[in-house]
Amino acid sequence: MKYASSNNLHRRYRELAHSTRRQNYFSREARRLQQLGEHPQIPTLFAYFEEDKRLYLVQQYVEGQNLLEELQHQGIFSEWEG
Repeated sequence: MKYASSNNLHRRYRELAHSTRRQNYFSREARRLQQLGEHPQIPTLFAYFEEDKRLYLVQQYVEGQNLLEELQHQGIFSEWEG
């Protein structure tokens, strides 16, 4: 009879617990995005799912510059800009 070592079991349990926490956190945040619905400052969330142990968000495409390009062009934003 073959037994798994306690170190291997402990490591596998930690990996599983981390994976479960990660999935729970991802699902909770995705549901929050859905609850926000349509907001002019937040891309619309169309779907969220897991495939091959990877987590995905499908959101509205927003044309324009990315954040790095915006910062290079306009500099740092204040809290009151947006």
